[in-house]
Amino acid sequence: MKITDRLLIEHHLLRSLLTAMGQWLTSGMPAEVLRARAVLLGVALEDHVQREEQYLFDPLRPLAEIAQRPVDMMTLVHAEVRDLLEEIADPARDPVSRMWTVLQLTEEHFVDEENSLFPLAETLMDAATLERLGSEPEHTGAA
Repeated sequence: MKITDRLLIEHHLLRSLLTAMGQWLTSGMPAEVLRARAVLLGVALEDHVQREEQYLFDPLRPLAEIAQRPVDMMTLVHAEVRDLLEEIADPARDPVSRMWTVLQLTEEHFVDEENSLFPLAETLMDAATLERLGSEPEHTGAA
């Protein structure tokens, strides 16, 4: 399976979690429960981010100058979401508005990757490389 296909499947799975989080945010759920669920969402997102950065961004960035800026922008969004999730974990802060921001940023980020970065990768990388990168996590035992 190509790395872009693998990451797209992960986007679909993560969108299910993001949708559930949106429903919890509107349900009046207590802040401490939202924080606990945000931690679980953060773990799932971080797992995806690590795979994405290692198996797509790192190999893509040096291939062409045209890839550097989009990869750097995607990496900045990853860092921004991490920071927001850390703020959500702080019991002194209300998690709701920051969580809505995480949901919005993440969806916009997925759309950008799917519509621009993944097609760019498929243009700049040959099929064998995309397949190899897509199978790397299976060979290394990474989740």
